[in-house]
Amino acid sequence: MFEGIDAARAPRWGAAWNLPDDPSPEQVDAWVELAELVSDPGFRQRIRQVMDIGRQVDARDGLSDFLDWVHQNAVAAVLRGCPPDSAEAAQVLNRILEPALGMHLVDRAELIAGLEVTTDPRIARYWQLTATINGWPPFPSHMPRDLWLLAALRAHG
Repeated sequence: MFEGIDAARAPRWGAAWNLPDDPSPEQVDAWVELAELVSDPGFRQRIRQVMDIGRQVDARDGLSDFLDWVHQNAVAAVLRGCPPDSAEAAQVLNRILEPALGMHLVDRAELIAGLEVTTDPRIARYWQLTATINGWPPFPSHMPRDLWLLAALRAHG
């Protein structure tokens, strides 16, 4: 699944294959579900798309910091209960997008395209299964934030 992928990224994604010597029934179930998930060619393609987005973000100066700021603002809007199609959401988008558009870091279409890839629920499930298999606490879900941001971008395009 990770053939040809940057070795620095693949270990994070490949952590799911570290089934303990004496796994719990929950870990075995998670491992079986994960094996089914990664056998799907469409899912494997999606993982490659997510990794490509990560490489693109890493390659652009300032983009990672900008996206962190975008995500913080989106989380705040979600926590306030701000509907993505509201006037308040439009103001949030203007505030967070204006600097990026001015500096040509990213445009609205790129953000939408990236979010359409990264909001695939199979990816969130992959990380849930990875945590279970490894006995880790659940990974925090970015789905509410990213789905809000995607809906707001679409509503105020």
